[in-house]
Amino acid sequence: MKIKLNDIYAKGELTLIYGPASSGKTSLAVKIALNEVLNGGIVLFVSTENELFIEKLSSSNDVLKKLVIVSVRNYFSQHFLITKTLPKILKERYFTSLIIDSITGLARLEEDYAKATFMLKYQLASLLREARLRKIPIILTSQVRAVIDEYEDYEATAKTILEYWCNNIVRLSIIEKDIREATIEKSSNPKIKGKKFVFKLIGGEIVKLK
Repeated sequence: MKIKLNDIYAKGELTLIYGPASSGKTSLAVKIALNEVLNGGIVLFVSTENELFIEKLSSSNDVLKKLVIVSVRNYFSQHFLITKTLPKILKERYFTSLIIDSITGLARLEEDYAKATFMLKYQLASLLREARLRKIPIILTSQVRAVIDEYEDYEATAKTILEYWCNNIVRLSIIEKDIREATIEKSSNPKIKGKKFVFKLIGGEIVKLK
């Protein structure tokens, strides 16, 4: 079964994309955003890290008009945006999808882990409520942390929490210099759970998707 880009996420659900640095999380999120726009959608893209990806977007004004980018640089600002501001924005303006890159990046900087974790749960609950209410897909990316055991491995930051709230989970791995592999770890579509697809990443841009 060939996996299409929009197979990995669904309306009314949260989808998590996670992996190590340079594995293509932001690139895949941007690819999803452009795919939505090119299919007639309007995307709200929240960035908590950097906006270097803007340079990779189409120069077409028609595309840029349908892609709204919001930047946050503080975890408390992120919390307020997601739990207070976003519900109002999504009520007043029609968006076909919401992307947050990354949901855990700023949380890792907080010294009070318990408080940061509580806030994350609140944010995820709010996002799932909006996804269901607005009937839109919400895509999240996440950092990873090392898992110390007999095998060298990694998992998403706040993995247990994210697994609870996200209906779909995609794990990215670095295969070699330009090649990345995506594994569908969890999906509301039983036909693609456990499936994998490979893509090429050059200069932070996905140039070939299988």
